[in-house]
Amino acid sequence: MKEPLPSFSALVQQHISGKDSVPERVWSLLISETAHYYYGKWPELDDSGQYRAIGMKMCDKYPAIGLEGTNPWVCFSLVIFF
Repeated sequence: MKEPLPSFSALVQQHISGKDSVPERVWSLLISETAHYYYGKWPELDDSGQYRAIGMKMCDKYPAIGLEGTNPWVCFSLVIFF
């Protein structure tokens, strides 16, 4: 499975993109939209390598959702998939 990124609602997109990103304002909605997208397309998704790849791609495209540190995508991946 390639890990394409979901399209987000305008509200989520506004808060996760650009220099004035504030993902905390839409975190629950971001998580919900992401989980709905991936589990809707791949209900059998259960591989930690895939979770990591998705989290990494999300943080590459939307750096504001990552945390400081070696693996900025970890928090996002854990919330979505566990």
